[in-house]
Amino acid sequence: MQLKMSLKAEKGNMAFLTIAMIILVCFIFAAVFDICQLYVAREQAKNFSDSIALALAQDLIFFDSDMFEDTIKSLSGANDCKIVECTITYDGILVTAEKKVGMVFLDRIIHSLKMVRSRSLAGVTFPWDESLGLCDSYRFHYRD
Repeated sequence: MQLKMSLKAEKGNMAFLTIAMIILVCFIFAAVFDICQLYVAREQAKNFSDSIALALAQDLIFFDSDMFEDTIKSLSGANDCKIVECTITYDGILVTAEKKVGMVFLDRIIHSLKMVRSRSLAGVTFPWDESLGLCDSYRFHYRD
């Protein structure tokens, strides 16, 4: 008789425990979903910065400096990423891209997770570079 009474008293506790476990599982699922969104946004930003850097490096090799803006606009239209920094030198291109991350749960806890940045560096080696040995190079020695 005493056993039956104690089992009836514990039935309500299982309902609270079940509700708490369901809420915990929902929070864990939302956090995992947000982390997956973060990785997807990071890959998209990396692909975008890589494509911009390689396209600008190709334009630099062919001396199409007036095509830089057109190349950036054509590649930016397909993605919802934006270019934060673009540095063009004689022998390389450095591009920093940024993408907004659409999160469900984690952005309310950690406020710095709203944007993801990615950097890409494309080096340019011209065909007349002496290290390749493709072109004849001449050295002139002048005497004083």
